[in-house]
Amino acid sequence: MEVQRRDLAVGIAVTLLLAVAIVRTAVPDRSRLRALSIQGLDIKPEPVAQGHEYSHDEIWEAPEEIYVMGWNYYIGAPGSGAELLLLGPNDERIFQAHATTSPQALPVGMMFFENGGAWKLGKHKQLRLRYRLWNTGPAGSSYGASALVYFVPAEGN
Repeated sequence: MEVQRRDLAVGIAVTLLLAVAIVRTAVPDRSRLRALSIQGLDIKPEPVAQGHEYSHDEIWEAPEEIYVMGWNYYIGAPGSGAELLLLGPNDERIFQAHATTSPQALPVGMMFFENGGAWKLGKHKQLRLRYRLWNTGPAGSSYGASALVYFVPAEGN
């Protein structure tokens, strides 16, 4: 019996497909990663009198147990020395950002936990975005602040 090249190629292809099917069946799939969710928190601009401290909180309640992965923030008053904090329950600091007193400083930034790191927040627990500034100049505006909070559900991750 003589084997032709075509028969040999077909035999190798069938064997390869069979091997792939066996491996795919025998090895379990790795767990599926859940998509990253984003929650926006926004603090509207308000007037700030000369020499006064301004502080405003925006609160978000987690609908389920989550892992906070990171944030992206905007401080509306660059060059003011303003402070923006992302706080967990009991005012635990998760992230913080400061606007420098340099007028050229960018008032935006982002921070994420390192590989494998996250902040666990329980179901119906609150995240608080706190914006504080000290007006050492004439009366003006707080110019507002905002943050995008990146998280994934704790279940399945």
